[in-house]
Amino acid sequence: FDYDFFAHMEEIDLCWRLKLMGYKIMVEPSAVVYHLGGGTLGYMSPFKTRLNFRNSLYLLQKNTQHKRFGILLRRLCWDGVAGIRFLLHGNLSHFWAVLCSHFEFYSHLGINRRKRKMFRQKIKIDTRASLTGMYYRSVVRGYFLQQKKKFTDYEV
Repeated sequence: FDYDFFAHMEEIDLCWRLKLMGYKIMVEPSAVVYHLGGGTLGYMSPFKTRLNFRNSLYLLQKNTQHKRFGILLRRLCWDGVAGIRFLLHGNLSHFWAVLCSHFEFYSHLGINRRKRKMFRQKIKIDTRASLTGMYYRSVVRGYFLQQKKKFTDYEV
């Protein structure tokens, strides 16, 4: 796990890197997982909002292989839309969390660039081919504009 993530999306980063290295990600359908939602940070925690927005940017910078700049630019714009939505709904702490996540992302550009460069040597698959199991659209857009609130609302 990448320690810079701290919490939220660190497992997505790990799985994405493993897939790029040629490993197969599998699931045991009969397994039962008990997850205490909000156990680390409450659902309405601005810190959780900050980590989610920041870490999604870290994911994209580190792991996207093609059209990275365009993907990041679109994501930054959608984050702006989400931030404005927080502001319009009077949720200043979450608006500030989105803003802070961007400042943290910018301050870690060099660090994440070095991580990306080190990781590129380990990639074993043709990254021009689509990766199975990847969602290529904006979850932010889906959540806020299309009201997709659950994983099952998204088609992979």
